[in-house]
Amino acid sequence: MLAVELGLPCPLKATTGIDCPLCGATRATFALLRGDVGAALDFNALYVLLIPVVVVVALTWLIRRRQPTVLRSRAFPVVALVVAVVYMALRNLPFAPFDYLGT
Repeated sequence: MLAVELGLPCPLKATTGIDCPLCGATRATFALLRGDVGAALDFNALYVLLIPVVVVVALTWLIRRRQPTVLRSRAFPVVALVVAVVYMALRNLPFAPFDYLGT
C-alpha cells in the first residue's frame, strides 16, 4: 500500500532536486482521501487550496454547458503560469517561512 501512496517520482525533483509546482500532489491527494488536511497542505499547499476552485469551475461548466468566462480570458494562461513559476521559486527557497512549502 505504501508504494501506491508514494506515486511516481517527479522527474524534475529526481534529476535536479528542485520541487516543481506539482511536487507532492499525489501524496496530498492520498492525504485528503484519508481526511488528513494538514498533511495534504504540508505536501503541496497550492494544489490543496486550488482544488475547491477547480471544482467550482468544473461544476459551472457542467451546469451552464459552456466554458466559464475565466477560462476564456486571454489573461488566464498567463496568470496560471506566473502563479506556478512564483510558487515553484518560493517553495525552493531554503529559509523560513518558504522552506515550509517544499516537500
